[in-house]
Amino acid sequence: MPKKQTPRSKLRFTLLKWHRRIGASLAVIVILLSVTGLLLNHSDQLQLAQEKLTSRWVLGMYGVKAPIPAQSFFVEDRWFSGVDKHLYVDGVEVGYCLNLKGVVSLGRLLVVACEKNLILLTSELEVVERLSEPHGLPVPFNRIGLQDGYLVVDAEHPNKPRRFDIDQLSLTPLLENSVQWSASLDTPQPLQDIIASVYTVDDLNVERLLLDVHSGRFFGPLGVWIVDLSALLFLFLSCSGFWLWWRRR
Repeated sequence: MPKKQTPRSKLRFTLLKWHRRIGASLAVIVILLSVTGLLLNHSDQLQLAQEKLTSRWVLGMYGVKAPIPAQSFFVEDRWFSGVDKHLYVDGVEVGYCLNLKGVVSLGRLLVVACEKNLILLTSELEVVERLSEPHGLPVPFNRIGLQDGYLVVDAEHPNKPRRFDIDQLSLTPLLENSVQWSASLDTPQPLQDIIASVYTVDDLNVERLLLDVHSGRFFGPLGVWIVDLSALLFLFLSCSGFWLWWRRR
């Protein structure tokens, strides 16, 4: 005659069964939380905050769509494009530039006009200097150009183009209007694709991604609920595991 199970043995059997099932179902989440937690613990050493996110799929999960520059400037066999405060040269980000207005070649320098400053670059794209209103420049700029080897700037205030001497940091009126203005061109499709593939957002980095995955926020409201439920199940596993261990002593 089979031995009749007591209520305690039934409880132990039920807890053991669900302990195993829940433990197996939470394995993936445990691995995910463990890996992201370890990486976040060493974020400073790994410099995760400096690693920008460029994946289109990941940026799409944050609701970010890479803006495409419809117009660019072609100077010295290079394409200069401005996208969301970023300056790209042949699809490579080289610095900060709010609203690209034009690019000209001036001697050994490349002069890039943003809305409120001029960036002086070498042929190797190294920044020599940034010139702005404190240097005597009228801002914001509308466009820039060249006249007889001199830089010409056209700003909203005053609404008159003037020569600008980058060595003396001085403005002089134009004697004539024969200015070769920097003109934009349609951005080639291959260049648009390159910029879209490397586009980044300042506050989105690998550290932020790991934090959001670890908390479940990366997957939306459902992800947060799943992590919360997992935390409660972890608590159940801890209590049930301790109780099963205690009963077997």
